[in-house]
Amino acid sequence: MGKRSARRSKDTHGRGLFERFLFSFMGPPQLGEDKAAAGYVPDVTATLCHKCGQPWDTHERVHTGTMTYVRCPDSRG
Repeated sequence: MGKRSARRSKDTHGRGLFERFLFSFMGPPQLGEDKAAAGYVPDVTATLCHKCGQPWDTHERVHTGTMTYVRCPDSRG
């Protein structure tokens, strides 16, 4: 048997085995496209209420005890 190299420590060896194990399942990292969009732009319909169609900023938040709900501006009446 040959001697182990002094440059290799146990941590590096163990880490290498773990990374090779993960690589066998996960594969290389997914880096994405070079010309990807600069930022996330939310969908306009995601900022609107699904019941009345108005922006969430116009709704009233009602806190009662342990419950919290949102009231549409049309039903404030």
